[in-house]
Amino acid sequence: ATMLGAGLRGSKADSLAKVCALLGENRGQLGSFLTTDAKGRRLEVMRIPSPGRVLNGSGDIAPASHLNFVIANCVVVMPTYGTETSEPAREALQAVFADRKVIALPALGLLGAGSAGGGTFHCITREEPSL
Repeated sequence: ATMLGAGLRGSKADSLAKVCALLGENRGQLGSFLTTDAKGRRLEVMRIPSPGRVLNGSGDIAPASHLNFVIANCVVVMPTYGTETSEPAREALQAVFADRKVIALPALGLLGAGSAGGGTFHCITREEPSL
């Protein structure tokens, strides 16, 4: 079985069908490898819609994902990119984080261009500078 990373190295994966097939294969493998957490609780692999192909300000394909969310005290802040998958992704995350409100916010401007960007909410909030 081919993991997504290995499958993409061998080709450019220029068709959406090929990428979807690889992601489906990954999902199946995750389900067979990861069955419980460290406390023995059953794990469930959730499907969250992809925003699809998103272009940055330079017209390059951007690393856009609704999974680059950040979890705060009472909320989950999820990035959106002006695609039709924003609301289905928010609803799917809301089902996962039932005890928090999932807020969808525009994040296309955070993706930047070239070496000036690459991540959204999770990426920009994960590091604390040393003082």
